[in-house]
Amino acid sequence: WNVKIAEADADRTLAARIIKHELGLIASWAIDGAQATLDRGHYAKSAVCAETLAEWKQTADQVALFVAERCLEGDLAEKSKRTKAGDLYLAYTRWAPQNGKGQLSAVNFANRLKSLGFAKDRYSEGICYDLELLPVVFGIG
Repeated sequence: WNVKIAEADADRTLAARIIKHELGLIASWAIDGAQATLDRGHYAKSAVCAETLAEWKQTADQVALFVAERCLEGDLAEKSKRTKAGDLYLAYTRWAPQNGKGQLSAVNFANRLKSLGFAKDRYSEGICYDLELLPVVFGIG
């Protein structure tokens, strides 16, 4: 929730009062909402909820967070805009503990990149991803 209520302002009797005086109205509201969902054929989508979920997914997904912080979307066709899989994983293994994250295995890291939609291919320099690794600045990253 985006609203925080201070402990001193919390009403500890609110739930009991709502149940005692408004339970019928709440049940009616819930039934109306269920019917509207059935009529629509799906749950209503809130822009705020979608944005909050996207933010949570990025912070909960350490590989997505690593990519957001340390990479640019690259281009496999351009050698300067792709990164060798080993170099990318090495950068991740340095980034993870600096950011309080447990380190994934190389296989799980590769699987997460694949599920995030990042392509890889084999080149003369080895297997590369379509990600351009950003340089470490001031020892961060």
